[in-house]
Amino acid sequence: MYYCDFYSIITSDNIGPFLEAVKNEISNYSKAYSEKKTFSSIFFGGGTPSLMEPAYIGEIIRSLKENFIIVNDAEITLETNPGTVNKEKLRSFLNEGINRISIGIQSFDDDELKFLTRIHDKQTAINTVVYADEAGYENINIDLIFNLPGRQMINGWTIYSRQLSFRLNTFLLTVLFLNAELF
Repeated sequence: MYYCDFYSIITSDNIGPFLEAVKNEISNYSKAYSEKKTFSSIFFGGGTPSLMEPAYIGEIIRSLKENFIIVNDAEITLETNPGTVNKEKLRSFLNEGINRISIGIQSFDDDELKFLTRIHDKQTAINTVVYADEAGYENINIDLIFNLPGRQMINGWTIYSRQLSFRLNTFLLTVLFLNAELF
């Protein structure tokens, strides 16, 4: 089952060279795009950027701020997935400048999560939102998928939304389309 179109690998072999390459790209692009332009948001997403160490994300944020005009109250978002962060790592991301966390929960239903081949279960998803709140995030987003084959519309959200007492600013609903190829 594939629902995510983003390229993702899990390796730490080339983090240092990758980070330097990103900072070089920031510097190069700033020469063409920074003059007289002000940016109000930065988004780290696709491929679970929270697998990187918070200090690396902080270096990228500092490089962006050095090379572009970023407003003081810019929204700086990091996508994460339940089971890949704990409260301490979330707090470290906050300390590095991330002020909005987007959690790829996808569902609060364990059967749906297994169908989606997610590494987390319902409780881990709930815990991740609690950890983000306790770490100090005031802007928390959750991503949910609906339209799974054979399931009720927005099943996990309707079942568990009353149990969640989180301060969620937004939640994203994604329609899952399955493409069947006939041979």
